[in-house]
Amino acid sequence: MVVCGGGHCSQSMRDVTYTIENPRHFVDSHHQKPVNAIIEHVRDGSVVRALLLPDYYLVTVMLSGIKVRPWAGPCLVWD
Repeated sequence: MVVCGGGHCSQSMRDVTYTIENPRHFVDSHHQKPVNAIIEHVRDGSVVRALLLPDYYLVTVMLSGIKVRPWAGPCLVWD
């Protein structure tokens, strides 16, 4: 990845973690505190792919209790 800013560019590399060996320990280690993230992809109303910062963990987050209208494509007209 090339990062440019301030009139000059530099190369940097991110070490992204795709697999968490002990997910329960990972969640418990954050002590229910907010975690900064970049949403990479929204699959539907309740599933998102997020890049957790600053450690670059790429996780899939499944939310419960979310109610959204079903997506049937761009031709669907709601009343």
